[in-house]
Amino acid sequence: GAVFATGQNTFGLYGVDFENGKNVTNLVDIASSSPVVVDMCHFVNISTTPRAAQFSTCANVVFTRNRMTGFAAGRIVIFDEQCQKVMCYNNDLGDGERTGRYIMNRSQV
Repeated sequence: GAVFATGQNTFGLYGVDFENGKNVTNLVDIASSSPVVVDMCHFVNISTTPRAAQFSTCANVVFTRNRMTGFAAGRIVIFDEQCQKVMCYNNDLGDGERTGRYIMNRSQV
């Protein structure tokens, strides 16, 4: 993918355009990190990438005001069961459609 991070303390991405012409599973893959902020980024699928971002075992995650373009409806962003304290809002599919139903948040409160 474009970004893979694991075991990070205070990790953030702000205003980044993610474009990848290679066939990868996730443009952004973040694991075992806290806190994590991804804000005002643009995820562009120009190949067959099925997912914009995946978060595994992360805590205190803020995923806001991001735009996803070119992704098929489905699980565009995933927060797994081991994530804790996830805030995810004001994200869209690039055409103005809100992605609430395309973000799978299985995290613990």
